[in-house]
Amino acid sequence: MAAPYQTLAPAAELGFPFLPAHVVRCCYRPFDVRWLYWEPETKLLDEKRSDYFPQVFEGNIWIEARQKQTQEKFDRGFFTRYLADNFGNGLSTFFPLHLRSDGSSLLEAAGARPNLSEAAGAYLARLGAEPEDLFYHALAVLHASAYRSENAGALRQEWPRVPLPGWGVDAASRRVSDGVDATSSSRSTRRDAASTLRASAAAWRRCSTARRRCPA
Repeated sequence: MAAPYQTLAPAAELGFPFLPAHVVRCCYRPFDVRWLYWEPETKLLDEKRSDYFPQVFEGNIWIEARQKQTQEKFDRGFFTRYLADNFGNGLSTFFPLHLRSDGSSLLEAAGARPNLSEAAGAYLARLGAEPEDLFYHALAVLHASAYRSENAGALRQEWPRVPLPGWGVDAASRRVSDGVDATSSSRSTRRDAASTLRASAAAWRRCSTARRRCPA
């Protein structure tokens, strides 16, 4: 990734103002966090994505996934807190927990809202669960070895499909994020792999037990 002086100079020459708030942390690859300048008016990095950058704000978190797995073994499902790029040669898509609206639409109020459909929100309400619970449940299931094994063929062909939990989500699912946090730069800050695998396996067992109540 180019140094700041290499990228800011061409933008300045074109008459685009420097925006200090656009100097942000970027998870370039898993566990490789760098500083990046997001230029909104040019194709400095890639195609302009005006709907992406506003969703990268303090407190928002993301799950990484792919529409198709390019390798034999499924290895997706990273967790990140920052803007991200180039996870698997640009094939990754990032799904945020919250979406922020500027209130410009008559149908949306300004502020952040859960990135859920109305049906999913109603389902969680019946369970007494929160959007964060579903986020961490999905993260845990994606890292369950049994889920990856049972769905190996489907994971190579299409987006991962995570069954909804049939009852309250175990808090252990949240611990998975510590083991797969792609924005962590120090291994000492991450949970051990055994803890991550135990939480993932528990989340998948809950879904397997309640399979009839968990639409794929």
